[in-house]
Amino acid sequence: MRNFSIPSRQWDGWKGYNSDPTNCPPDMLSQPSLNCLIDTNGRAAQRMGYQEETDIALGVSAAATCLYLEQYDVTVFALGTKVVYFDWNTRAVYDTGLTLTSGTVTRMDAYAGDVYLTNTTDGVYRIAFGRLNDAAATAGDANVTVDTDMAVRLANFGATNRVLRIQGTAEAYTNESSITVATGVITLTGTLSKSYADNAVCLVTQPFASLEKFSKLFFWKERMGGIGSVSAANADQPNATVFFGKFATPLALELIVDFTYGAGGSTRELVGKWGKVTNAIPAKDYLYLFKESQSYSCAAAEVDASTGATTPDLRDENNGCLNEDSACVIGNNEITYVTSDRRIVRIRIATDSGAAVLFPDESFDVPMREHVKNMDTTQTGARAYYHKAKRRSIYQVRIGGQWYWLVFDHQIKAWQPPQQILFATDFFERKGILYACGEDGKVHSIGTTFDDNLQEIYCAVFTGNFNVGSAQMHRAKLQGEVSPAARIKMQTFVTNKVGGRQGGSQKEINGSAFSYSDEHGIGADAIGEGGSEQTTVQVADWEAEFDIFPSEANRIQLGITNESGGYFSVSQFTLFGKQSSASFTQTL
Repeated sequence: MRNFSIPSRQWDGWKGYNSDPTNCPPDMLSQPSLNCLIDTNGRAAQRMGYQEETDIALGVSAAATCLYLEQYDVTVFALGTKVVYFDWNTRAVYDTGLTLTSGTVTRMDAYAGDVYLTNTTDGVYRIAFGRLNDAAATAGDANVTVDTDMAVRLANFGATNRVLRIQGTAEAYTNESSITVATGVITLTGTLSKSYADNAVCLVTQPFASLEKFSKLFFWKERMGGIGSVSAANADQPNATVFFGKFATPLALELIVDFTYGAGGSTRELVGKWGKVTNAIPAKDYLYLFKESQSYSCAAAEVDASTGATTPDLRDENNGCLNEDSACVIGNNEITYVTSDRRIVRIRIATDSGAAVLFPDESFDVPMREHVKNMDTTQTGARAYYHKAKRRSIYQVRIGGQWYWLVFDHQIKAWQPPQQILFATDFFERKGILYACGEDGKVHSIGTTFDDNLQEIYCAVFTGNFNVGSAQMHRAKLQGEVSPAARIKMQTFVTNKVGGRQGGSQKEINGSAFSYSDEHGIGADAIGEGGSEQTTVQVADWEAEFDIFPSEANRIQLGITNESGGYFSVSQFTLFGKQSSASFTQTL
């Protein structure tokens, strides 16, 4: 008999469900790990939670979609029949005046300070945002001054009988083409109904009834594109068509919504010869187009500048995108998407040109393969989103009737264990913080607290189920961090040919038994300006050592859980034992 040990190195990712867990290396987590994240310091730590942002009171209990417009520091929400925006400076929600058809899914994109919305029932709308440039916008004034940038954008479109909404209040005027562009002066039909502060956010909305009712619109190389069907009468069996407007310029922004085909780059592109386009993602010099079972791309260099015409090239005849929300651009301008046949695929691209160098990366979802293959048939609500600040790709998918976030961490270049957080109808990011909209019209900040909206988080950290041949296991030793509220439970699971899989008695670390100081703590993401509203918790170092029983083992696994709230991490473990075989190996 010879002594051996299984020591953990720096945690390095998620082994997943696809491979034999008996061959999981000691630096990998495996099933049934849940709601834990491997951080850049190599610790397996309980994930942070979320909290409702109660001051973002949207006023409608309905599923919301959203878009953050950095230029004016506002987030636009479409939910139910309403379109509203939250001004991050005044911390208030304001109505845009738009009315949509309830039950539709509205998607948005931004161009040059304008937000464009579309759904298949109401069609396309534009919201032109701006700010007052008027130090004395006083009740009774016959005109109001906006910033020059907004004045130019309004004048270019030249509509009549409009309404300028200032923080939700409608102030009517007549003709956008008569706006004094040089000074930003707008002449009202009456007078200001009340006084406003300088720099107050204002907006003008505009419908485009003549455009296709796109399910999604996007902007690529200074023109608008949209997913739709050529004819409403053919909606049940649509051609795989993408629509493009003319090429816009800074002095002719209105061309962005000009779909007069055959001139100025306005065109229709047939993607393949059948089916429907499910998604379109622009990335640098390439546009990626997806159908349910195929993927295409076209390069900006291939687009005719006068006619806009090009032919999308078939890149992958086996994998398409699930829906309009299930693809995103990730770090390094790569593309990733959830397929209609239960896969998560990545497209690698060259950093200099954006051209696909490997299409697709079939190995990307290998650690999650056995997990995603059990995705439900119905995936309404599935999404893919890239959280830039954390460099994490988030895939929200339904598996076994439950919604999970599957997360690929581009900092450690590995998958994280599955996360059960909340069902998000949309995401947006502001100043590094991730926000998620819920089905009830509530907005939550993610990773900003240590519980899920005041509910404890169940967290499980499980090592691989190590193959130890025929061994007598003796001791387990662990260390990490713990907060006062946590109660860490540790257990070894031994499998042998006689007794099968057996769990030893649980050993417990009670966080309330430790001494704490302000010098040692863990912080969640700060949602306040300058970190003033950051949530922190004091932590202490913990260490545990205990006998392993039963000791006769062919395989052994270590599990650490917490369901009492608070926070904990596991930075290192070692399993000690003796085995009679001549060698001890761990193979992938």
